[in-house]
Amino acid sequence: MKTASVRDIRQNFPRVMAWIADGEQVAITMRRKVVARLVPERPQARRKPPAPDFAAISREIFGDQTFKGDAVEAEREGYKY
Repeated sequence: MKTASVRDIRQNFPRVMAWIADGEQVAITMRRKVVARLVPERPQARRKPPAPDFAAISREIFGDQTFKGDAVEAEREGYKY
C-alpha cells in the first residue's frame, strides 16, 4: 500500500490517481497519521441477458396451433389441406 499526504494529493493528484488506476490502495496521511484510505473500485460482474423464451412467444402469437412442414409449404402456395 502506498501513502500520500494531503499535500501530495493537492499537488500531485494525477500521480495518486495513477496508483489507484493500477489497483494500488493509497493511505492518506495528515501530520503522519493515516486519516483515510483510497481503494480502487472492484469491477462489476457482467450479467448475461436472459435468453428469450421462444416457446412462450410462439404460444402467444399462434396459441396451441401447430404447423407441419408440408402444411406451411402448401399455405405459401395457396393450397389448403
